[in-house]
Amino acid sequence: MSCVPVTNIQPEPGVSHYPPWTTRTFSPIEAGSIRGSILALASTALGAGCLTTPYAFSRVGWVLGTLILVSCGFMAMMTTYLLITAVKMKNATSYSDLVAKCLGRNLGLLVDVLCATLGIGCVLSYTIFIGDFMPAALGELPVPDAMKNRTNIMCAFALISFLMSTPPKISALRNFAMIPISAILLTACTIVFQAYGNYTIASAKGSAPMAWNMDSSIFNANSIFMFAFMQHLNVCSVGEEMKNPTDPRIAKVCFRAALLEMVCYIPIALFGYLSFLDNTKQNIVSNYPSDDKLVLLCRVLLGCGLLIACPMTSIALNKY
Repeated sequence: MSCVPVTNIQPEPGVSHYPPWTTRTFSPIEAGSIRGSILALASTALGAGCLTTPYAFSRVGWVLGTLILVSCGFMAMMTTYLLITAVKMKNATSYSDLVAKCLGRNLGLLVDVLCATLGIGCVLSYTIFIGDFMPAALGELPVPDAMKNRTNIMCAFALISFLMSTPPKISALRNFAMIPISAILLTACTIVFQAYGNYTIASAKGSAPMAWNMDSSIFNANSIFMFAFMQHLNVCSVGEEMKNPTDPRIAKVCFRAALLEMVCYIPIALFGYLSFLDNTKQNIVSNYPSDDKLVLLCRVLLGCGLLIACPMTSIALNKY
């Protein structure tokens, strides 16, 4: 008796065949998946820029600062969506390729130079930040003196970043993308946890929270907030590697990446500013004692996070 395969089986009414959220959340991250794309964008943006957002709040006030921060997050989400959609429509592999297909080869070459300059600047800023940031953290740890030297730290960071930048695709680092995100989340929790005690000390010295300040500082603050959402250098790589890049999937990636960034930034900016008020430094971590164990852990994890963010930027540079 022959068996006839049954086709076009309709799902049973009322029964969901979509995997449960636990499976989708905790299953391995696949290359080009929604989670992988979200983490690739967010881990690139969640770098040193977020640590300066409390200083921006101290310049413009916490109400105006929150409005500008959210506005920059919305603009980052919309521009990321437009760029990924354009990459999909034109089947482009880089910004220069996209511009060349839309406006001509000469403008594509110009964009090549601009993107390469931007990327090199980002990599150099990461390296300089590590040189200023990590000696204080390693100074409290039982490590050899050579590892506490600023030059040695910067050279080691550059070497490790170079070796991690060799994969041709950004998705190769998808399993490490949670490191910078975890570091920023721990930093946010630490700032919120210690905010009340630090606010009490700051207010006792005569400082008071400022809600709104409309002067030239708004331009400086806006630049800080825009840099904090700087994920666009990797947009073409994410768009090219994304599986099944339908409009709803692209929108989901862009919205969730921007939401994740704002969930990290708003507590750091608001409670970081309220912790030290007028004495808020440009790098909020510098306001805390060097012997604070929890802050020390944040410093070390933030340094490790930059070791992931820098190669992700460098991989994008391979296209230019």
